[in-house]
Amino acid sequence: MLHFSENKTSAQFLTTFAMTSNNTTPPRSSDSEYLEHLEFDPTLRKSAFNFFVTRPRVILLLIAAISMWGIWSFLRLPRESNPEVKIPIAVVATPFPGASPADVEELVTKKIETKISGLSGIKKITSTSATSLSAVTVEYEANEPLDDAIRRLRDAVSEVKNELPDNAEDPSVKEISFDDQPILTIALSGTVSGLSLRDLADTIQDELEKIPGIREVNISGGDEREIEVAYDPAKLSALNISADEANRVIAATNRAIPGGAKDGERFSYPIRTDARFFTAEELGNLPVRFFENGGTILLKDIADVREHAIKRTVLSRLSANGSTPQESITLDVVKRTGGSIIETVDEANATMSRLEKTFPTGTHLDRHCRLRERNSKKFRRAHARLFHNRGARNGHSSAHCRTQRSNHCRHDDPTRFLHHIRHDAPLRDFA
Repeated sequence: MLHFSENKTSAQFLTTFAMTSNNTTPPRSSDSEYLEHLEFDPTLRKSAFNFFVTRPRVILLLIAAISMWGIWSFLRLPRESNPEVKIPIAVVATPFPGASPADVEELVTKKIETKISGLSGIKKITSTSATSLSAVTVEYEANEPLDDAIRRLRDAVSEVKNELPDNAEDPSVKEISFDDQPILTIALSGTVSGLSLRDLADTIQDELEKIPGIREVNISGGDEREIEVAYDPAKLSALNISADEANRVIAATNRAIPGGAKDGERFSYPIRTDARFFTAEELGNLPVRFFENGGTILLKDIADVREHAIKRTVLSRLSANGSTPQESITLDVVKRTGGSIIETVDEANATMSRLEKTFPTGTHLDRHCRLRERNSKKFRRAHARLFHNRGARNGHSSAHCRTQRSNHCRHDDPTRFLHHIRHDAPLRDFA
């Protein structure tokens, strides 16, 4: 009886609770009332954001395109070891062999300073006159376009050439830059003569400087061609010709003279008379004096004209795999500011591979591009850290991976080395 009474009481309680719950209305929140009275404004369909809200697929495609463009831009970034820094300084160097500092200052330095002092954008001009050399340093304003300023400086220096002494060499304009370090060193060696090897080096220089990313190619070592004129005193005396007279004829003839321009229907063609001598045979056939009876005295009639190599001041040697060092010519390739080292070196290698097929048998090209390999490894390492995280994937700590890659980047082949010996400079070692 007791058990039945408890169950009945529980059933009555549940029934009463259910009835009470059904009759009770839950309280309304302020958010519910706000949503009930919220209405859509049709003017919002005309807003710019409606296009993006109603077209999610277009947004996804736009995000994918921007991401792909960012990855492509990252892969196309110029790969430099050091940041690009433009120094607004240029140096005008003019060799004047055998002249004292006072003569260099009076005959060369002052004339160059006077000519370039009127150029715009110059902040300061300083000069140094030493024995056999004049150096004029030009500093520009920081906001001056450097490329245009250097071009105007070269034009002004070209105009002052005719005012310099005959014994002075042509002035050269050199831009100060951190990018002067060679990105590629080429050693040219072979069984051909030294002068023929130099001609091949000149051909390589001309072809490499056509590449847009290369600023200049410097040649050192090897033989340089020179034409020597050795007068015979007996013949000069017999023909009543002085050596100075013959030298004046050579100097007056061996030059390129501009002849103006010829205007066509669509283009203007420059005209130039080039009478320079490039071989001893051409120079030997130069007329020195004419006679009324039609006779002509040629230079080879009064002098011995021959080609030979000038005295070397730079010696270049190449040793590969421990072999005996042999004569070579070194070409240092300097890239333009802002160019990619890796792409420039790849183009240079392709050009040399094409030229190497045309060289005589026994000619060898040895290339040394440590800076290119170093930058390529750095870029691959940065790419792996950004996208792949190869150190964690291979199960090594990141510090251990960095140590291994750094040591591998500094590894060099000890069996190949190239060095230069200057008579007036210390040893340069390209190990």
